[in-house]
Amino acid sequence: MVRAMGAAIDKAVCLALELQRRGYSIGILTGTTEVVDDVIPEPFGAHRNPRAAADAIERYLDRTIRELKAIDPRQLIEQRYQRLRRYGADAMTTV
Repeated sequence: MVRAMGAAIDKAVCLALELQRRGYSIGILTGTTEVVDDVIPEPFGAHRNPRAAADAIERYLDRTIRELKAIDPRQLIEQRYQRLRRYGADAMTTV
């Protein structure tokens, strides 16, 4: 999904730059929302070593659950609520 979004953004920016070159004034909406918390690195590709990939996921989940347990539940809910409120908050940028 991230690659597809990156490709779509790339095409949109290229189109905007081409239109600007032709004399049009173009605005692009860009969001700053962080949708992905983390990316778990694959050890040489999960398809080649599923056991190592599963171990990496297990370590990540263990660490993340410990971190989340250390946060007061009300604070965690507020942090997530504020994060959700930022979804779709866009800024207009002129290219």
